[in-house]
Order: sequence, then structure tokens, then C-alpha cells
Amino acid sequence: MLIRILGAAAGGGFPQWNCSCRNCADARAGKPGFRPRTQCSLAVSANGSDWVLLNAAPDLRQQINDTPALGARADGGLRNSPIKAAVLTGEDGTARVSVPLPDNLTTWRATVVAHSPATEVGQQINKVISSKELIARIATPRFFTERDQVKLKAILNNYTDKAQTLRVSLGVEGIDFANPKDGEPTSITIEPKGVASFDFTVLPKVAGNAKIQLLAKNDQVSDGVELKIPVLPHGIEDHQYAQGEIQAAGQAQVKLTVPPQNDPKRSKLKVTLDTSFVAQLLGPLGYLVDYPYGCVEQTMSRLLPAITVSNLYNSLGLSDPMLEKKLPRVIAKGLKRILRYQHADGGWGWWKDDETDPFMTAYALYGLIRAEQLGQKVPPDAITKGKEALQNLLKQGTLTKTYMLGPEATLYYLHYVASLAGVKSNPPIPKADGIKTKLSRALLVMTLINQGKREAAMEWVADLERAAICANALCHYSDGDTKTKTFGHENYWRDPELTAWVLQALIAAGGENQNLRDSMVRWLLTQRQGGMWHQTRATATVLYALADYAKGLPGVKTGVNATLALNGQELEKIAVASPHFVRNVANPALKTGDNQLGIGNLLTTPLYYQSDLATFSQEESLAPVDKGIRVKREYFILEDQGASDAGARLFKPSPLKGKVKKGATVGVRLTVESGQDLSYLILEDPFPAGFEMLDGIRFDPNAAYYADFERRDEKIAFFANRLNKGTNIFNYALRPELTGRFGAMPTTAYEMYEPETRGSGASAVLEVE
Repeated sequence: MLIRILGAAAGGGFPQWNCSCRNCADARAGKPGFRPRTQCSLAVSANGSDWVLLNAAPDLRQQINDTPALGARADGGLRNSPIKAAVLTGEDGTARVSVPLPDNLTTWRATVVAHSPATEVGQQINKVISSKELIARIATPRFFTERDQVKLKAILNNYTDKAQTLRVSLGVEGIDFANPKDGEPTSITIEPKGVASFDFTVLPKVAGNAKIQLLAKNDQVSDGVELKIPVLPHGIEDHQYAQGEIQAAGQAQVKLTVPPQNDPKRSKLKVTLDTSFVAQLLGPLGYLVDYPYGCVEQTMSRLLPAITVSNLYNSLGLSDPMLEKKLPRVIAKGLKRILRYQHADGGWGWWKDDETDPFMTAYALYGLIRAEQLGQKVPPDAITKGKEALQNLLKQGTLTKTYMLGPEATLYYLHYVASLAGVKSNPPIPKADGIKTKLSRALLVMTLINQGKREAAMEWVADLERAAICANALCHYSDGDTKTKTFGHENYWRDPELTAWVLQALIAAGGENQNLRDSMVRWLLTQRQGGMWHQTRATATVLYALADYAKGLPGVKTGVNATLALNGQELEKIAVASPHFVRNVANPALKTGDNQLGIGNLLTTPLYYQSDLATFSQEESLAPVDKGIRVKREYFILEDQGASDAGARLFKPSPLKGKVKKGATVGVRLTVESGQDLSYLILEDPFPAGFEMLDGIRFDPNAAYYADFERRDEKIAFFANRLNKGTNIFNYALRPELTGRFGAMPTTAYEMYEPETRGSGASAVLEVE
């Protein structure tokens, strides 16, 4: 609970307006020790946003002006106030407060704390149950999958002392009844204090959101419930990306192709329009902010870009709703997570509880230092401990666990971060051919500049400038195929990420290479796919470089003014003040084969566009796909065998054959096979609808080690830092809660930083009785 003291003086404040006593006179004269105070009043809040006043004073206007938290919010509309109520005590010192309860049937607890001037303290806790005489409920899964057949249960509780005959009706949207008669009203009688229920089966056919309504009433009692449940697509998702620039008053025609095996009616279309270079940074930032997982790298690759782009926008006098509303929460949550994941030795791993990793340690420290430089409050001890961990890593003769960038680039990255952190280090400076990768050379350039060794740095700048690959006014860099498959020697970076690192080095060096830098930026913008560059680390690295480049650009405030058309039919005219606009086209009228998306620029300046078409395959059974990884999923019925001598629960698995009983314990075994070692693997297994994951059940003693896992409503995801080539097993358990026929989409496995190395298993169908 937050408490702000708004005023601490007696009635009328101090000095009192009609008092000529010595104290009031001294206060008016401004003598030391006689500070004016407003009349006694408190503001109390449970969330820091909504406030209640205790004994609102006549000085309230001044108290609000002196307390920014109580003032009108910029995003709250023309007239608004965070002050939600005022509690006044009567002559006897008693206060009465009325609290409206939300429409939730649950137990509410009220806690009252008070104290007297004599420091007498009292507390009272009271609980109240909010309920109704008639309650309607529907037992549903967390989600549906297209083509499922799900039996749901409607439940009616009569808490009165009389039998109730009710008129009951069901309604659905975005989903069908298996039996159309289930949608017709019916009559049900429930005994006093009794319960009635009935089943009905639904068929989710189209991805989106389903709505289910249940209404029961008579002249005495009534209740109703409406539930919205997501319907997930059946099929493999395929994306087509396009991007380009439209000159003033120009047009662009973008070809959108729906393959014959995909259903055009289940497609999704996203169009992004930007009026300036800086506005184009918001698309990749949105990808990072919305990325579904949160290891150390992904968290920092969300946190620091959010701070960087937000500060850039502020410095250019620009604004955007996402930056103003969403990013403060993203930044606070990300910083808290990074601090929580720091190890006892001061370093960081990929996840909270795995071993300290050199790259992750340096990247997390780099992010905290940059965040602090950009105005964020970072606990000093976190940075101090991080510096100590970095120093200890640099003292090692040979770095180990260099899974992210390989031994050479990891070493130079550590020296670069050390130069930012003020940690003394001596990076090796061999001859040009003594450093194998251009990434290491770019890092060395920035390290030397930070250490004040500019002359030495410029020799490597000239080397980098000579290495540029240029064509058609576009320039980039390449280290070739730098990835090998022996643990400790993987180099996971592609040309866009490398080019971004070199761009940062050239910007830091300055000099006569502006044309080269401009050409590199143009090339980077052509390499986006769906608003991102390959993966989270690469996308963040490119954003850091583009934000550095944008510091010398003017802040363009032109809003989007454009038209969208699909196959010759106008979709909409867009005229908004924001320079960044995203439209998710609802139910695009696409056809199998080629379609044309028309974009018209109504501005007198260029307009930049990106499109993302997502389509889904129509096959009933989805076959496995092997792109370097083979995946197999098996279901078992688990029989509880009691506990082992060590106290662990033991289960006997039997292959699932035929239908499974509702409430059974179902084991899931996932087998990952590869002819090469795998690093930073993500293994995602979708749940069948109506199944709930059971905690703490691991039934296969041969299961592989994994760094962490995350459970979502619709799937589980395992994260493994590295897996030896060959066979690796993962397992968990589910319990079916509803009856019906449920589809399970394929298991997928892919390397986080090399997502082209991937594989998926077959789809499955489970019947529950």
C-alpha cells in the first residue's frame, strides 16, 4: 500500500489565514524552522494509479499541484483524475466506505488499519462472499483447434430453497453446434439447493475467436455467462514477406501468392507503413517486444532496444502510442528479470539456473551499462558484480563455453564490453590476417576507440572499409560460412548482423566514410523479413546500429496518408498523425494463386511499406519435416507405481492405443534426432485442446538435460543450451479434462540462432471418452 502525506497541519493549515499569533507571523515572514504546511490529509493507493483521499482538505487544489501522482494524466482523456474517492470521518471519528464489488463470484477480503495520536494501532480483516441465487457456468478448454469435436458441459446451480423451472438458451459465434437443436431454447427444472447440467458438442471450423453464451432465467432468478475462446489453426503456417519504398504520389503493387495446398480463407495479412527512417525502427522493436520467450539474451534484446528507441524518439521530439503506453512496462519487467537471472558469481547464463556463459555475461553487463547511460536506474551492485565476473572471464587463459560467437569473436566482445565498463583489458592486436573474422575486427575498432587508442583503431577501420561488398549503391559485409559444428566453436551470425556491427564501428570512428555508411543502412533495410533480421540477437544488433545512425537525422513528423486495395477493391484510406502505421487486415478476400495488394502513397514525401502474408496448409494429416532435425512424438498411458526409495514418483508407461479415458494420466515422449550437435535448441510441443499439463511428472529415465521450460495455455517449450548429435529424449505428462476428438499439431524443434536448422513431427488425433 502507498501512502502520501499531502498535508500535516491542523485545521486551516499553517499559517492560518485569520491568525496573528507569533508562529503564524514567523511563518509568513519566512523565518527558518517555520515551514508553511497545508491542512492534514492523506492519499492512499494500492496500485500507484488509483488514489483515495482521507479527510480531503480545503487546500486540496494546492496539494494536487504539489503531488504529480494526483494530477490529470496525459493519456486519460480531456478531463480525468486518479482520485477515485474521498473518505471523511464524522464528528465521532467514524468513516463509512462503500465498495462496489466486480461481477465475480468469489471471496473478497477487506483489511482496515488505523492508529491514534497516541500510537495505538488496530487492524480488522473482514471477508465477504459475493454470490447469486442462480449461477450458470460452462466447462470449456483453454482453446480450440480447427477440426476438433468437443463435448462441453453447461452447469446450473440453484441456491434457493425452492425448485426453479428455467428457460435455458445457448448461443455460439465463430463455432458451430454439432447438433443444431442445441441452439434452441429449452426448459429445465432444478430442485432446491440442486444442480443441473447438460452436454452439447461444438465444432470449431475457422481460426479466430469463438464466443459461447449460456442464459438461464425465470421471473425470480436469472444468470448468464459469455466466454470467448481462441480457435487455433490446423496446419503449418507459411509466411511471404515483401517491402519497398514508394515515391511521392506513387503506387506499389505487391504480389501475394496463396499456394494451392493452402486455404485462402484462413489467411492473415499484415501491412506496415512508415513515413521516415526513424519510424521504420518501430517494426523490429515490436517484434522484439512481442517475442514469446525470455532467456537472458531475448530479455536484454527486448529491454535495451526499447530504451534505445524510446530515447531516440524523445530526443527527436517524436511520439508513438506504443512507446508511451507499452514500453514503460516492458522496460520495468525486463530490467527486473535480468537482475533476477544474475548468478552468484556475477555472471549470466542463457537461463537463470544454467552455467555462466561468457557472451551472456558480457551482453547483460553491456545492456545494464547502456541502460544506465540512457537514464534508467540500475542497482550499482549488479553492475559491480557483472564487472567482477567479466574480469574473471578475461583472466582465463582460454575461454570455454563460447557457444554463441566462437572463441575469437567472444574474446573480442568481452574486451569491447570491458572498454565500456571501465575495466582494464589488453585485447590482442595481431596483424590483419591474424584476426579471422570481420566481426572481431569491428569489435576491436570500438574497443580501441573506447580506450583512447584512435590511431591504432583507424588502421583497422581502413581494413574494414576495403572489405565492403558493394553493388547498386548497397554495401554489406560477410564472414562467409562461419558456423561449424563442434561445441565451443559455433559462430552464429549472418551478414546483416555482421554488417550492423561494422556500421557501429564505422560510426564510432567517424571519418570520410558517410557514403559507405549510407549504403550499408540501405542494404540492411532490404534484409528485413517480417520486420526482423533472422532472430532476436541479430535484430537487436541491427537496431542498435540504426539508432546510432539515426542520431544525425532530422525528426520527421509526417503522418501516414495512403490507400490500400486488394485485387482491385479498395480496402481503406489511411490518414493518421503517426509516422508508423500497422494494419492487420481482417478476413482478407484472397484467392488461390496470385493476388495483388495495392498501396498508394498520398504524401509528397516517400512512403516505406512492408507486407506479411500468413497462410495455412489444408492437409488433414501433417507429415514430418526434416531440415537437419528429426522429431517424433509418442503418447503413453501412465500407471502410478508409487514412490521410489528417494521419494520420486514412479510410472509405468504403456503405449496409447485407441481412445483415452477422461482424467487419465497421459505421458508424452518427444524424441529429437540429429546427425550434428545442436546448440540453443527450442523444442515446442502443442497440447491437444482440453488437456492440462501435470506438474512434476517425468516418466522416462533417459530424458535429456534442458536449461529451462515454459508452459503456455496451448503448448510447452523446452530450452537446451546444447545437445549431442544422436538421440535426445524429452518427456512430460497431460490429463484430458473433456471428451471429444482433439487434434495435436506437430512438435517443432529449431536452433534459436540458426532457425533454418529445424524439424517437425507428424500431427496426431486423440479421442477422449
